[in-house]
Amino acid sequence: MLGAVFGLVPSTLALSWVVPVVVGIVGLVLVAGWRLRLSVALYVGAEIGGLPWPSAPAVAAAAFFMLNIHALQDPKFWVVRPTRPWATWTIISAGAIGAGTMAVALDWRQIRTGYVFPLPIPPEWSVPLLAIGAAVLNTIGEEALWRGMLATLSARVLTLRTATVVQAFSFGLAHYNGIPNGPVGIVAAAVFSAFLYLVSVRVGAVGALVAHFLADLVIFLTVMHFALFAWSG
Repeated sequence: MLGAVFGLVPSTLALSWVVPVVVGIVGLVLVAGWRLRLSVALYVGAEIGGLPWPSAPAVAAAAFFMLNIHALQDPKFWVVRPTRPWATWTIISAGAIGAGTMAVALDWRQIRTGYVFPLPIPPEWSVPLLAIGAAVLNTIGEEALWRGMLATLSARVLTLRTATVVQAFSFGLAHYNGIPNGPVGIVAAAVFSAFLYLVSVRVGAVGALVAHFLADLVIFLTVMHFALFAWSG
């Protein structure tokens, strides 16, 4: 839920986050053992307790990987060298920037008029820094949960196609109040999630992190610009 990071859109945490993600991983709980159960419990508790996004998924994923540290020690988890690096990274970057641009286009009317920055207005020069910070935090939190914890577990018990659908479906539902929101936001986020998952499989977690960051950066730069300055008179 990109807009919820700085309170740019309303967020009903107890329902819009807990329910979709639990639906996405409930089928894995029985086969994944106590490590996943503990991580899910931490996530649900953090959401109900009001821990701001993306801190809640980051806490859950951090707990999971602390209990499964061997996953992080595998170099192939982070980077898988593609056969054509330049072409691969060009496609990934273009796809990510295109996804961010599409999200902005789909939510253009709301972005131009509907978002209010909840903090004192900062200097205009600081907007890129704020957008970068928001993109980094959101990327780490969401990637840790979906392409990290959930994808790692699902890959053990599901085919690649089914695992892609599971994490994409839960990611889409979790972005019902995102940018864009509603049913369009669900579909857009699910497609982007499938893209990120396939990137993580092909080139490792670093690829998904970079792609997610680029898309988020496009969105946050646009939203913050209009929320802060475009209509200030």
